[in-house]
Amino acid sequence: MSESKTLESPPEAKDRYQTLVEFLEEPMLKICVELKGGLERNEYGIIVGDDTSGRLPTLALKGFSDFVADQNHTERLPTVFLQAGRIARDEDIVSQFKRRVLSRKQIQGKKALIVTEEILSGRSINRLMEIFKAQGLPFDLVVLRLNNELDQSKLEIPK
Repeated sequence: MSESKTLESPPEAKDRYQTLVEFLEEPMLKICVELKGGLERNEYGIIVGDDTSGRLPTLALKGFSDFVADQNHTERLPTVFLQAGRIARDEDIVSQFKRRVLSRKQIQGKKALIVTEEILSGRSINRLMEIFKAQGLPFDLVVLRLNNELDQSKLEIPK
């Protein structure tokens, strides 16, 4: 007979991850409270995660969005990821954008919700925002956390 074993993380790793989750909990709750009304009013047609640094907050926000949709008996938002990091070429990002975002009929007449975890220089997220603006697709930007050293005036976030 074979014996199965459960692998467990060392206690110090659990403490480190628990601290990280606790650190992110408050900002995520604030974001969810801010977005709840727009989600209930069905203002968004898609959630777009920054594949470079936004997977976890995007998936957390997707879970919240699904909860709101289920509570309001509305369609769940599709969620896609676009890579916009410094190694991605502009033409590749535009191609991904057209294939994964513009091809969705749910976005017609609605805004996209772009999600990223952290903005250090602003270059990656500015690339995504420029593509959305060039295609005429309105959006809101959700950032879980900004680096304190960031010169926020360099970000060209539309109003």
